Amino acid sequence: MQQFDTIKISIPFDAVKNVNPDMWIHTQKMDGETGITDNYKQAKNRLLPVGVSQLVSKENGDYQLTFSAKVLGDDYLTGITLNNWSRGLEILKPIIDINPNEVYDNSKVYRCDTTNNIEIEQIGYTPKIIYSGLMASKTNHNFREHRYNSTTKQGIIFSGVQQEKNRMIAYSKSLDLMKSDNKEFIKSLQHPIRMIEQATKQIRFEVNHTSFKSIRDRLQIETNSLHHVLTSCASVNSNFLKKICKGSTQQTHLFDDYQKFNGSGVDYIYYKGIQYIIQQLEYSDVAVRDFMQLLLGDNFKYHYYKKEYSVKKILQDMQHQRYGVSGEVSSVICTKLIDALHYSVAV
Repeated sequence: MQQFDTIKISIPFDAVKNVNPDMWIHTQKMDGETGITDNYKQAKNRLLPVGVSQLVSKENGDYQLTFSAKVLGDDYLTGITLNNWSRGLEILKPIIDINPNEVYDNSKVYRCDTTNNIEIEQIGYTPKIIYSGLMASKTNHNFREHRYNSTTKQGIIFSGVQQEKNRMIAYSKSLDLMKSDNKEFIKSLQHPIRMIEQATKQIRFEVNHTSFKSIRDRLQIETNSLHHVLTSCASVNSNFLKKICKGSTQQTHLFDDYQKFNGSGVDYIYYKGIQYIIQQLEYSDVAVRDFMQLLLGDNFKYHYYKKEYSVKKILQDMQHQRYGVSGEVSSVICTKLIDALHYSVAV
């Protein structure tokens, strides 16, 4: 079943049964080009329940609602699903009374974050090694990685260089829950310690979907309707990780001992030279690839991909050594995570 962290949806005007007039701020916005003025109303932020970040409407038009899985209270780690999404409407009844059936049938999804909580024990390595394995497994040069490790944050971010937002984060949710930003949420729980202990045993994966096209394509659905989004069975996060680590789940040969180098002397000189270039470019697969294209011209593909001691192969070897995890281990970690993410959605 698909799980979501944050979701932004439309609330059709006809789905609204009653509105409390004291809960809103009214504003006007004028189009500087046409001079036309539109009236808007927005629910007062201080009156919004925990988990709801925005509720706004144009006069006599649809509402836009943004809420997160925090509206689920102690069930937060479950995420927003087909079975519980309407609790995001129920919690708003002091402000606005909404017919959930109308919303399910006629609402659109503007953005959403697919999320999966993977049990650390299922992967068989410590979080530190899992993050290192993921970093070492990244082979898609269209993604850049960033790792953070402190007393308040632990995890990694893969950010795409494409125009459309492409981002996956994998992180410790237990540390995130203990941040000051979540103080109000933790106070609202009946069993906060139980939730934090459960989150300690998991790594959370999230992928952001911020356009109609990305939602349709990644969730493999026909429209951006809420019911299509909620009933999607696509392995979104698993597929996304495959894209980041494309090809890296195959066995990777390492040159752990240079004395066992089997090539010729010229090959060894070439090998060491490539290592130096990689070090100077700070192990960036994007920079190495671009520089080798500039350096090798028409011979780029042969030297980068096909040569026995190819640049790509040497780069992967050095990245594995840099992150302190072997190619075999990073391959196992990446494969297990892709499978775990897939089966967390599969029905």
